[in-house]
Amino acid sequence: MHTAIIMAAWRDGDAAFETLTRLSGSCLGSNLFTYHNDWRDMGLTLDGGGAPPFQIDANMGWTAAVQNMLVSGTIGRENVLPALPSHWRSGEVSGICSPVGISTSVRWDAARRMVEVELASDRDQVVDVRFRARIRSTAAPARFEGDTVRGLRLKSNRSVQFRVILERLFA
Repeated sequence: MHTAIIMAAWRDGDAAFETLTRLSGSCLGSNLFTYHNDWRDMGLTLDGGGAPPFQIDANMGWTAAVQNMLVSGTIGRENVLPALPSHWRSGEVSGICSPVGISTSVRWDAARRMVEVELASDRDQVVDVRFRARIRSTAAPARFEGDTVRGLRLKSNRSVQFRVILERLFA
């Protein structure tokens, strides 16, 4: 799981996706619990033959990896679809909360190179919204430069919506 989170931070969505795929084939039970060892081969276990130990950190890490593939944020910047795997050609996610008090919803369509974004903040703040590729056009209420919508003003408990067309959606 740590590897998937690192690959997302390195903006390598396909490597993060591959890591999650490998884990799901070896350490994920039918109940969606993750286990410390390969539950199918039933190698090492705590009681010498029973069910392998449940691994809560991997379960929480799974959601963290996916969240970081779709949205990540720091003070003054939200990264939208920073590590989108090429297998996820279209989709949407809503209400991903970043540590800086921004809730982000995103809808994307690779065929149209379109990304729709809705941001809501718990306080007044100004952010740059960065995408994975150069922006060709946007209807954002702020200027754009390269791969970034710059100086987007967010008001407390109000949402801002906009759409961008990118040069490409995948790295």
